[in-house]
Amino acid sequence: MIYCSMPQYDVSIVKTETKGLACYMCNFGDFIEPAYYAPSTEEMIGHLGAHERKGDIIPQDLKERLLEDDAVNYSESSS
Repeated sequence: MIYCSMPQYDVSIVKTETKGLACYMCNFGDFIEPAYYAPSTEEMIGHLGAHERKGDIIPQDLKERLLEDDAVNYSESSS
């Protein structure tokens, strides 16, 4: 599932098959790993807070949608 993507927003948040939520092409990443993989929904929300403090544009309802999908994104089967 794609929650948001560039260029409409400054972040690309995606549900991956095996690693939960990812922030692809993250400008906090490096050349080796240009993505941030969150171990939980709460960690991704904290990561998005860092993007907001930097001035990046994210969807207004993104955090709420991530919380709503927490059980799906971080079910035991996706661990």
